[in-house]
Amino acid sequence: MITITDHKLLIDSTTRRWHSLDALLPDVTTVRERGEYDFLVAPDHAGGWLFRTNHLADTDLGSIWREPSTAALVPVVVDSSAHELDKSLQWWRETVGRELIQRLSTAAIYLMLPSRDVWAIPTLQRHGFHPHTVVAVRDRRPDLPPSLQYDELKIGTATVACAEDVISLWHEVIAYDAQIGVCYDRGQTSAMLRRATLDLLARPERAVWVAEWRGDPVGLCMVDLPGYCNAIGCYVKRDDPVYISAFGIRGGQRDKGIGRHLIAHVHAVLAAAGHTTILLHHAVMNPLCAPFWARSKYRPLWTVWRLSAHKVQYQRMP
Repeated sequence: MITITDHKLLIDSTTRRWHSLDALLPDVTTVRERGEYDFLVAPDHAGGWLFRTNHLADTDLGSIWREPSTAALVPVVVDSSAHELDKSLQWWRETVGRELIQRLSTAAIYLMLPSRDVWAIPTLQRHGFHPHTVVAVRDRRPDLPPSLQYDELKIGTATVACAEDVISLWHEVIAYDAQIGVCYDRGQTSAMLRRATLDLLARPERAVWVAEWRGDPVGLCMVDLPGYCNAIGCYVKRDDPVYISAFGIRGGQRDKGIGRHLIAHVHAVLAAAGHTTILLHHAVMNPLCAPFWARSKYRPLWTVWRLSAHKVQYQRMP
C-alpha cells in the first residue's frame, strides 16, 4: 500500500533534483496545484505521476495547438532512476493510458520533463515519445556572473603534456551527448578518444584550447582547421571554413561564464588568423547547447533528421 510518506518522498526527491538542475524550476507541489494535476503512484514502484486530462471543443482556442482529447503527464521519480521511470511508464501505459485510449478516445499524451533531465531521454524514446515543443524562459542576468573573476580563469593552447585533461574533458562531452541519443559511449570510446587527441595535438597548427579555473581543467574547445574539415566544409558557401569538433564545460562548473570566456578567446584567435566562418554540430535536444550557441551568434544552417531503420521497414507509406 502506498502511504503519505511515499508521496512525500517522491515529491521531495523530485523537487530537490529539479532545483539542482535549474534555479528557475518550481517545486512539484507548485506544479501540481497551479497546473491542477492529480497525483498517481505506481504500486510497488518508486515512481509516480502528475496527471490530468484535457478535453476541448472545436471552438476552444486551445484546439489550435492540441487535439480534442489529451492527457498531460509529469514524471515524479526518486533520484535519476531510468529503471524506475521505465517501470512506472510501463505501469501507466498498461493501466491508465490504456483506459484513456480505449474508453475516452484520447488522441495524444503530452509528457512534460525539465529540459536538463537528460537521463530520462533514452527511456522516453524507448516508449515511443519524441520531442514536440519546448517551453523556453528568458531570465535577465549580467553578461558575466560576478562569481567568476578574470584572474581565476586561464585559457591556453593544449599540448601533449595535457593530453589526459583533454581526453577526460572530451569524454565528458561524449557521455553527456550519449544521454540525449546523438552519440554512443561504448567500451572502446576512451581508446578512440586517446588516439584522436594525440593526433590532434601532433598537428603543426594546434587548435585545441583548455580552460582552467583555479588551476583545474574545466573547459575544452577543439577546432579542425582548413584541410582537416573538408567533409563538413562543403555545406557552407565560404572558402576555408573551420569546424568546432568538440566544446564543453565540466558539470558543476557551468553557469559561471567559463564557456563564454572560452569561446570568445577562440573566436579572437581564429579571427586573427583569418578564419571567420566557423561550423559546428549541436543536438536539437541538448538543453545547454542551443541557448549557448545562439548567444554566441551561431544560427542553424542545415537540420539533420533521423529515421530509425525499423520504422522504415514496418511503416506503410501512404
